[in-house]
Amino acid sequence: MGLEIILEQNKVEHSYTSRSEAKQDGWTSQAPSNPSAKYDDDTFMWSYISIGSDYMWKKNPDPADAEVKDDEVKDDEVKDDEVKVNKEVQISQRMAEMFDVFRVFDREGTNLIKKLKEEDREIIKSRAIGRIRDELGGNLEKVEVDMSTVDDTFVQYLIHYMVVDKNMDPFVIDYIPTAVYKLSYELVEARGLEKVLLEQGFTTNSEKVYIQYTDGDNFKLIGGPGAKNQAAYEYNRKTGQPVSGPEEPAKSPEPQQSEEPEKRPEDEMGIRNKQHIKLLNDIYMQASDYGIEKVKDLIQKHFDGRQKEAIKSMNNEGYVLLRPFNLDMYEVADVKAKYEDEFKDFDEFKMYRPKTSGVSVEERASSLSELSKIQNITKRQCKELIEQYYEIGKTGDVDISDEERKNAARQIYRCRRQHKFGGMFDFAKINDKLDEMGSTRWAQDNESGRFMINWNNKTVGTGDDVIELK
Repeated sequence: MGLEIILEQNKVEHSYTSRSEAKQDGWTSQAPSNPSAKYDDDTFMWSYISIGSDYMWKKNPDPADAEVKDDEVKDDEVKDDEVKVNKEVQISQRMAEMFDVFRVFDREGTNLIKKLKEEDREIIKSRAIGRIRDELGGNLEKVEVDMSTVDDTFVQYLIHYMVVDKNMDPFVIDYIPTAVYKLSYELVEARGLEKVLLEQGFTTNSEKVYIQYTDGDNFKLIGGPGAKNQAAYEYNRKTGQPVSGPEEPAKSPEPQQSEEPEKRPEDEMGIRNKQHIKLLNDIYMQASDYGIEKVKDLIQKHFDGRQKEAIKSMNNEGYVLLRPFNLDMYEVADVKAKYEDEFKDFDEFKMYRPKTSGVSVEERASSLSELSKIQNITKRQCKELIEQYYEIGKTGDVDISDEERKNAARQIYRCRRQHKFGGMFDFAKINDKLDEMGSTRWAQDNESGRFMINWNNKTVGTGDDVIELK
């Protein structure tokens, strides 16, 4: 009686008129060993039909197989979405780094990048990414591997934002061209004395791209030997300054009517010396902005042995050339004052290391909070966050909220995944600090344990004070 009830439950209505017709649809006369067997979800494994006095059987699909297929489809969809998201994150990350790569100055030498707040930077990135997406029909995957489209679009929107939204007057973009970063611009030839100096071989390793204003707030980027004069002429017109004199725009070279004066050796040496001094200062500024790794070949080539030994000595004391964002959290060493003879040709030469004392809990927590909120954090910003968190974790006895601790630890977790640290210079000791943060030494310390980051479990804290970094 029980079997009849079970069989009634998995009986299927049909319209077959013969057994042969049912066989064509997969039904069989061979009865299963356990007609009442069920799958994990409590559905019957077998269905049956009755044709006359005969039973025929057919196995039902396993619902788990259907779920797997659905999951595979969903996984593929998620992967596609992740690729799209990852590409946008990659582009956004590159743009965040370019605020450090490209320095923008007005004619008074003010670095306008430093005047931009975090919300300004996010607006610029958002507009530039939106423009790139529109130009590529919504498909960011079409962005070339060399990212040249990203770089040029970013700089155009950076300058436009400065001019239109912030009412600034940018004049020149300064950066070191590499295989990674190289801007496109209109070439302007030199003339007169400027041409003579160039022909003598006086160049620097940094590249300057000038902003030439056209009409209203419109502009174009120009570079090359004659760009500065041409940009200065239009800059003066825009800002209401006199446009006569040496700042006239460059014109097509005309045939020389008189022979150039003979160059005296002492004059030539003086020019070369000034050019070399400028080059040294340019290298120092680039190292301050991007880290010594970016310009180590230039330092090796142009700094003398005593200057390199002085830098190495300061490095051994924990000082680095990379300038931090929050100077209040760092000791500043005046290397020029300490090694006066070696660095007499420099306008300044400073190096930095984290303060281990003299900083209040409120100041340290405020610095952590600010760095933890950055959406696309750069390697340079990560370094500063890790150093500040490390100083707090070493002490441990710090009154910050669980939310602040969680946000800082989560941002450091991202930094560790997104950036490679190490090397010999600015980032040399960051990996050691990260290892210590996740060590049993911190885990077993009553105070430092609150700040211990478990990299595998993605948590911060120990014992009853564990917070998931989600």
